[in-house]
Amino acid sequence: MKRRPKLRLVGKGEGSDGANSIFDDIDKLRAAVASADAASGCAASDGSRSLRRQRSEETFARIPHDRGLELYRRHRISGPAWAALIELDRMILAQRGKNPVRFWSPRLRVAGLTSGVRIRALLQLKAAGVIEIEQRGAGLSPWVTHLWYPRRG
Repeated sequence: MKRRPKLRLVGKGEGSDGANSIFDDIDKLRAAVASADAASGCAASDGSRSLRRQRSEETFARIPHDRGLELYRRHRISGPAWAALIELDRMILAQRGKNPVRFWSPRLRVAGLTSGVRIRALLQLKAAGVIEIEQRGAGLSPWVTHLWYPRRG
């Protein structure tokens, strides 16, 4: 028959080295945890531990990892096509999920992606099955639908 362990409570004066004394005083324990957090730089403003990242002012591209790697491996899209894909994602984000968007971007022009380069980049993405392009007319910016995200107009 297995013996059950007994719980033995030790008073403050009975311990041999008093190593557990920090656990007897909750205020001492909180102070020790707060000082350890402050030393490591991961404490919140109220002294509690925070597991959340700080909010960033930058935006991030929402590219599914597996699909992004497939674009590289199978379709070998160029650098300008990547830039166009990221800018398309930014445009959809800026318009709160509106898809399709009118693909007109002075940011791409400033980055060096002129009209001809943008058209070739869009055609590469269309061939890879990432987008659909609807040309509105001669000299007008095309409507681009990102196929990885739901259509919302």
